[in-house]
Amino acid sequence: MPPEILVIDEWSTPASQYPLKKVGTARISRFTYNPGFYRMEGIDGYMFFQVTMPIQITNLKIGRKVHMVDDPLHWYAMREYVQNASPGHLLCAGLGLGLMVWWALEREDITRLTVVEINPDVIALVSPLLPKDDRLEIVCADYYEYRPDSEPDCILWDLAVGKPEQTKPDFIKGIALSEVIYPNSKKLFFGMLNKTGDVFFG
Repeated sequence: MPPEILVIDEWSTPASQYPLKKVGTARISRFTYNPGFYRMEGIDGYMFFQVTMPIQITNLKIGRKVHMVDDPLHWYAMREYVQNASPGHLLCAGLGLGLMVWWALEREDITRLTVVEINPDVIALVSPLLPKDDRLEIVCADYYEYRPDSEPDCILWDLAVGKPEQTKPDFIKGIALSEVIYPNSKKLFFGMLNKTGDVFFG
């Protein structure tokens, strides 16, 4: 069993190399996590991570609201979700910083990766920064209205932004409609920590 606290002495993800840039309503910026303890929510068996030196965290803002960060919780959580995805065609709802793309393209058994993002500014900002791979397709569309040419093998839904009390309606909608739209696909809901639907992280 790993210890409950993950110690972070330094920090870097692929998003750490993204340029600070704005396109329309979308902006990539950075802020600092100062030394201290932060929640890890059980990802990789850790309840907390400890930052021993200040680290820079990349975030995606739409307007004034942060929609995704590449801190240890979200970076390693995305790895865990992608590792649990079925082989074959993976459809991701929401682009964010594209963290799932980096992990998914490491898997040779992911034969097709479709990312559906409704905000064209996010696509214009983030997509040029992602790996070039023939398996990757980024579609500007509403996830709930988009229909691929065949049902994906797996859905990775990541459309909830905010605190748990704010995002629970998003999860309820995502779970219900995904089941209707893609009845045969495996479904993973990023931020959902159990199957009862009552514990989430943002």
